Amino acid sequence: TLDTKIRPLEIFRNVVAFNQVQAAEGNDTPILYAPGILEIDSELVLVNNTLHENRGGNQGQFGGGLHGEAGLFASPRIANNIFTNNDGFGLYLSNPVEDVIPSFNCFMSNVMGACGGDAAGGCGAGIGNIAVDPEYKDPTRCDKLGLRASSPCIDAGDASDSPCDERVDMGAIEYCVRSNATQR
Repeated sequence: TLDTKIRPLEIFRNVVAFNQVQAAEGNDTPILYAPGILEIDSELVLVNNTLHENRGGNQGQFGGGLHGEAGLFASPRIANNIFTNNDGFGLYLSNPVEDVIPSFNCFMSNVMGACGGDAAGGCGAGIGNIAVDPEYKDPTRCDKLGLRASSPCIDAGDASDSPCDERVDMGAIEYCVRSNATQR
């Protein structure tokens, strides 16, 4: 779990998966925040990440993939990410300074749904957001969260994040076919 108070907080091309948060034995105080990424008071840029199967802690109320808390200072950017199978919401934002409209993200099978809190309206309004199975190579292994050739997340990202102004994939691991016909 990343607990941050950084300005700006830029997170690019990371796999945040299979994190488990639980209270210490004998502690009945519920853990309310994300087992994936916890953002506090930062200028958030979250681009091309995979947040998958982060569990526990939030009692199903908040963001299991990303929980953003309090003032996001400048225009937050949340694009080209995949949020799948997280406890709570895939993305939960509380009290951002500006409207947050995540775009070009894939949301699938998060326990409480795609987005919650002040981001709830933004997921549906965001351009290019999809709610489909991203078709991981193997969703049970962190090192196999790359995309299959049939994935709807291939070339579905925002081209403004490409150094060549070409389409990019959603998620942390770009799908490619190498010249020797092996796939990454």
